[in-house]
Amino acid sequence: MGRGNSDVIFFLEQHEQEIINCCKKGMSNNEVRDLLKSKYDCEVADTTYRKFKANLNLTKGDFLETLLDEIIVMKSSGATDASIRRWLDDEHDFEVSRATFSRFKKNMMKMKSLRNWRMF
Repeated sequence: MGRGNSDVIFFLEQHEQEIINCCKKGMSNNEVRDLLKSKYDCEVADTTYRKFKANLNLTKGDFLETLLDEIIVMKSSGATDASIRRWLDDEHDFEVSRATFSRFKKNMMKMKSLRNWRMF
């Protein structure tokens, strides 16, 4: 590993939590790399970023947990089902029908372990 690559790895390690947060929000690898480039003026090669990200051991559950938290915040702020469905489509390319979203809410209300769902 060359000196330049170790500098990039050190940079990624310094910004690990920010990268994790971006991944949990569903940002693509390219979106995260573009963010790092624009915010910190640091170019990160795709292969270097992918190797670093693989060591973070992020799961789909991490992403879904964050997505769920965002929906809860939106609902508690008065967002309508339609605006949440539009947000899911715009931000995450998830097209969700009214019926599917309604079933989703009903299933979430049945889960006793999730507080805050009473707002639905």
